[in-house]
Amino acid sequence: ELVKSPSKLEIYRVLMAHLENLYSFYGKGAGVRIARKHISWYLRHLDEIDGNLKQQINQTVEPNTQLALVQLLFK
Repeated sequence: ELVKSPSKLEIYRVLMAHLENLYSFYGKGAGVRIARKHISWYLRHLDEIDGNLKQQINQTVEPNTQLALVQLLFK
């Protein structure tokens, strides 16, 4: 039996919780760097991605900025 793909809202919720856990576990610097690849994996399942915004997410060094940019991606 095939499982239904998650909605954009479900992906957003899981991603945001995952990012918070990464920052908490690895600390700010390492957490942001490690989060980049995880964000990329989540975004792979979305059709419309702003390449400029994705680049900003990958270049940021602050968790709060990274979270805010991810939020923009999902609006």
